[in-house]
Amino acid sequence: MDRINEFTAEWVSRSPHQMTSRMHDACFHTLEWIKSWPHVAGFTEKGKKPDLDDGSEFSIAKHFYWYYDTHFFKAQNSLVSTYLVSHNLLSTNWLDQPKLWVLDIGCGTGAATCALLDLLCEYHDYRWKHGYPVWDTQLHIVAVDPCKPALDVYSKMLECLQPSLVQLNIAVAVCQVQDEFP
Repeated sequence: MDRINEFTAEWVSRSPHQMTSRMHDACFHTLEWIKSWPHVAGFTEKGKKPDLDDGSEFSIAKHFYWYYDTHFFKAQNSLVSTYLVSHNLLSTNWLDQPKLWVLDIGCGTGAATCALLDLLCEYHDYRWKHGYPVWDTQLHIVAVDPCKPALDVYSKMLECLQPSLVQLNIAVAVCQVQDEFP
């Protein structure tokens, strides 16, 4: 069995809602940072769903607290499915590419981007543990969202993941665009 099939078999066999320690830590530290925002008291209380259209810090904090993990796992499962299809049908492995470009439209607090980063980290870690060569990966991201507090949380999540990324030779360059959708 080649390394790609080994990795995906290992990945698929783990619990579908098991967050890696690096992601758990990033979420925890980001949540602690959000708690320091001045206008978010009560965001952890159940009740009315957050109104993301208002763009307030409170709504973004509430959305992050209640929905981030759900969006993260949906994105990660989609990435793994896409990866399996591209590898099996096209014989390509985009995880082995030295440069990747991502356009994350409606990035919000970064669940999809972080799902990709976590998958890349797991793949690099897998290669290192099994004696396969590991090389530098450059990830270029354009993150687009109309909501400044969401982009702030996005930045904080990437900041919290930075030590893991550096350790695994994954360089990330992000261009954030705060703009309305048509």
